[in-house]
Amino acid sequence: MKLCQGVVKFVPCGIENNYKITPQQLEAAITPKTKLFMFSSPATPPVPSTPTTN
Repeated sequence: MKLCQGVVKFVPCGIENNYKITPQQLEAAITPKTKLFMFSSPATPPVPSTPTTN
């Protein structure tokens, strides 16, 4: 983003909304200068470690 002189704006989401943003939060974050918005979420579930056997 810095390369394109963009500004990163984070929209917090917490346990009070079940870790989801509300339409009001999204609307408040978008401005007339907004060109892109991106949702990023850890989509990979944790992998349990398996014991190694020798």
